[in-house]
Amino acid sequence: MIALQQFLDVPSYTEVNPDENALLRCRVSNKRGACSWLRNNKPVGMHRGKYEWATPRTKMNGDCTILIRGAKLHMDNGNWQCQVTPSNFDMQDALSSPPAALVVRAEPESPRFLFNGTLVEPNQKIILSAGARATVICEVRYGNPPARVEWYLDSGRLTPLSQTNTSEIEKPDVWTTRSILEIGATRFGYGKQLACRAYHPSYPVPHYRNAYALLDVTYVPLVSIIGAEKKVLANLEEGISTLSLECKADGNPAPSVWWTKDGQEIMSNGSQLLIVPVMRKHSGIYGCQAKNDLGTSESVKTDIDVKYPPRVIWVGPELRLDVDLYSQTTFECIADGNPIPSYQWYHCPRTMDTNMCLDGYIIASEAHLSLCNVTYSHRGSYVCIVKNLIGTKERSHWSKVITLNVSGPPATKDVEIVHGWKSNMTLLKTTICAEPPPKAAYWVRDKLRFDVPSAYDRYEATEKQLLDGCYLYTLIVEDVTPVDEGNYKLYVENDKGITNYIVTMLVHESVNVAPMKAGVLMIATLPLIITFFIVYCHKKNDRKNNSVVFYR
Repeated sequence: MIALQQFLDVPSYTEVNPDENALLRCRVSNKRGACSWLRNNKPVGMHRGKYEWATPRTKMNGDCTILIRGAKLHMDNGNWQCQVTPSNFDMQDALSSPPAALVVRAEPESPRFLFNGTLVEPNQKIILSAGARATVICEVRYGNPPARVEWYLDSGRLTPLSQTNTSEIEKPDVWTTRSILEIGATRFGYGKQLACRAYHPSYPVPHYRNAYALLDVTYVPLVSIIGAEKKVLANLEEGISTLSLECKADGNPAPSVWWTKDGQEIMSNGSQLLIVPVMRKHSGIYGCQAKNDLGTSESVKTDIDVKYPPRVIWVGPELRLDVDLYSQTTFECIADGNPIPSYQWYHCPRTMDTNMCLDGYIIASEAHLSLCNVTYSHRGSYVCIVKNLIGTKERSHWSKVITLNVSGPPATKDVEIVHGWKSNMTLLKTTICAEPPPKAAYWVRDKLRFDVPSAYDRYEATEKQLLDGCYLYTLIVEDVTPVDEGNYKLYVENDKGITNYIVTMLVHESVNVAPMKAGVLMIATLPLIITFFIVYCHKKNDRKNNSVVFYR
């Protein structure tokens, strides 16, 4: 039994721009008959360069798809059908597809308004009385396919009563769209913009055009403040910003307006309120009102809060403090600003003559700074920095510098272990902080004493060196022997007392000294290296994010 012909694919709704190619699909299973096409119930012949089979005849099999080149509105727009003749004279399997529209697009005219049977010119007013209802028509002509219309009042979407599409009498391939809107006139519609938006794929991107008309409704004034956006008012800065407000009165007849501050009428330039520049005294509640022959509006108000950068009012207790070692002291910083400023205390152990802080870091983030158990590491300069944020910009102010001097007996944080190598020279070093400066120092090894400075046999106690406000003491041991291994005491004296510190030397054989040195040095210095990098990275991060470049 021979299988009947059946459609696998039939033509469907298709839109193309003028002069574009269109492809209408038609595929048949068990095809034995001949394919043909109709447009608007009239046969279409195949012509090279215009109407062609999409698949070469030698390879068609069941593919009857047609390729329409350079589509034209007057030639190709319409309903297309794919037809196949019977398999033979006695088979009842002839095929005819449902009509499928091929739409060759035509760009319509811009939309326009009709009101009371009269064309409304662009931006012309549509005059209505409050409480009345009116019918407005939006018309879009000569489009293919018909345009789609939407209505807006300002930015609000409106729902029309109906939309009809009719073909043009003189040009039946194009359409006229009419959308009807019924609108009620209220006081809230005065001055608003009525928009008819026509969508069509032939319009330039974004594929729509608008028609506008203004509604003119008589009513008691309704006021609003222009320029009172929260973002703008939140960033008013004293001495820099301008306060510019407009009292917009929506009333008909045209109203007169006036301004108040904290309930009292103030001078203004009509509806405009302009203050250049704003100062903190201009903060307050501002209101505007309007009046016409129909009545007086309610007052609309806005809060003006003028921001100003922070400023340090007082810092102390004094700009120069002398405290004892291991005692306690407190700094205080008082500042004013709007918004309320934040506080940061910076400590700069070293300060250049140009007031440049080379190694500043944050030590506290509040108005009070308390130092307990003061050590020599607390010496240096302190500055209070206050900050606030006005808009996206950070404002800041620096206090005067407080200089902290610490006095007491000699002290150090060093715990020294020195590695010496037999027959080589070794340096025993330690750093001592003292205020007032040391007046005497000496090294002791068993029963030997080496005054600073002095030299004896293989030992030399060098003169102290000033290092970052402290003092570096060095004992040089020449031609090291195993008997040199042990503890060396350094005694340092100033007017506040005398203190001793131990430096331990470990002596190593010099055989295979290179690899031994490398191993021993690596083990000995690893904790110091780790500590150094932790401190370095911490301070680097502090300086990167929080460093102070100048005090003033």
